[in-house]
Amino acid sequence: MLLDLDMVQPLDEMVKEYGIDLSTVDPSFIALIRSQDPEGRLIGLTGNGGIYGLFYNKEVFDLFGVPYPTDNMTWDELIDLAKKTTGTRDGNQYVGLEFGSDTVDAALLQLSTTLTDPDTGGVLLSKDPKFTKYMELMKKIYSIPGIYNPEEKDKFMQKTAAMEINWHGFLTWFGGETPEERAEFKKDMDILPIPSWPDIPETAPAVHTAPTVINPYSEKKEAALQVLQAIISIENQTKATRKGTIPATSDVEIRKQFGADNPDHQGKNVMAMFQHQFALPPARASVWDKYVDLNGAMQKFATSDMNIPEFIRVLEEESAIKIKDAMNKQ
Repeated sequence: MLLDLDMVQPLDEMVKEYGIDLSTVDPSFIALIRSQDPEGRLIGLTGNGGIYGLFYNKEVFDLFGVPYPTDNMTWDELIDLAKKTTGTRDGNQYVGLEFGSDTVDAALLQLSTTLTDPDTGGVLLSKDPKFTKYMELMKKIYSIPGIYNPEEKDKFMQKTAAMEINWHGFLTWFGGETPEERAEFKKDMDILPIPSWPDIPETAPAVHTAPTVINPYSEKKEAALQVLQAIISIENQTKATRKGTIPATSDVEIRKQFGADNPDHQGKNVMAMFQHQFALPPARASVWDKYVDLNGAMQKFATSDMNIPEFIRVLEEESAIKIKDAMNKQ
């Protein structure tokens, strides 16, 4: 929207002119910001972002007598554990794996692809082998008997899910009113990296971030640039990291301090979320991807007997209609 309104000042020349040091920013964050511009320009800067982690509960694994997950698993190894920890125990239905809000795209974000053509808005699902590969994986997950019930949500928070893929701050969302209550409730819960595809090992999903930009009509561009410098400064990122915000820097010593001032992260393997290199985003993001409701469609897919080609065809048709309507309103 800001690009359409001509309210974004490209920063490449300013960064060079004023000698701004971008070495403190992880290349994956810079790549994501550049991907949001049709010309690949640096249109803003950021000091933080959002990433996914794999959270697991040792209590559930012990209940099923299954070994705990490890930090270098493939997706197929994760699915095997999910099968072994899905079932009924003591009258309660347990699931081996649960996805948090809007995190069903975790495996897709490792494949560096778009769902639509950035220029034409054409939906690419049936043309992209990466999307079919992703759907084959999701089919394996949702084919596990009892793995998903739309009426039963937040099972990990109720200790009836063995694993959950969710945002980096997930452990701060539940467990009690006081730090002591939350610590006791989550004492057997910990964090691991997201599993990898066998052909791209040790690769985490691409990061999420929203850059801060400078208005090209501002009379205070130099001052605004100083604000951006402050945002990416080591001092600012360290403070934010200690509170539980994912830093944009790849500095290991700063990452080690993630959540240090937040009791909910004490004693947890927070470095797991940084263990693998973030996947780079596609060279150019597509503004039309937001009209492909992957999260909503996947919920339907999980509870139907729809095959993959049919699912892709239906989602493609639905998305194309939404994109056409959006184009007509421009």
